[in-house]
Amino acid sequence: AVVSTQSTGKKKMRKMRGVTMLPSKLKDISVLAICHEDEHPEAYNNGALYCISPDALDQITPALLEEYKTVVCSLKAFPSLSKIARILRNKMPHERKGTVSPNIGSALKSSMQAVEWEMVDSTNHPDYYNVTVPLSKSDYPFATLEDHVSIMFDDIMKHKPAKQRPDEFIERVELAWSDGNLHLDIRKQISKQENIEEEKEKIRRELEERWTRVQS
Repeated sequence: AVVSTQSTGKKKMRKMRGVTMLPSKLKDISVLAICHEDEHPEAYNNGALYCISPDALDQITPALLEEYKTVVCSLKAFPSLSKIARILRNKMPHERKGTVSPNIGSALKSSMQAVEWEMVDSTNHPDYYNVTVPLSKSDYPFATLEDHVSIMFDDIMKHKPAKQRPDEFIERVELAWSDGNLHLDIRKQISKQENIEEEKEKIRRELEERWTRVQS
């Protein structure tokens, strides 16, 4: 999905980024879990590829980290990571991303369900930013896609500047898949307040029909 957001006034709005938790996981990734030995079984049961205890952090090298997409950590083990922060770099677990948790199983689920997003300059419109994110797998039911679109939209809207109206912040949403795209003009929909529910249902039906074709 591509979401286009507009800046206000002559000064361009600062770029924003965030992490959105979706109900269903979108990716199967290799995860390294750092936790105490008694937490290893739970970590493996929740998808960890390998576990390392805090007293064995000397095993973690740049070469080892290349084998893993994400690193997660239990809250109990987190203080020990200060020793290897320079090695972990952008793979350093963080509570904001959900990759640090009192429960190592929760951290692993978060690593697979979290979608990181950021605003990038639009190549077509200098006053706009684009946010591009994955929202579903082709074998998921339409209801999952619908939920993910709603959650992502609401999360991005939380970053709207206080003085900006909703229809000025997000202008367009584009959903893309293998057999085509669906463009939603947000301003057009919001301006038709008297028909908004009818328009939303019309869009929903069209999207569901297309999603059914993707799965067939």
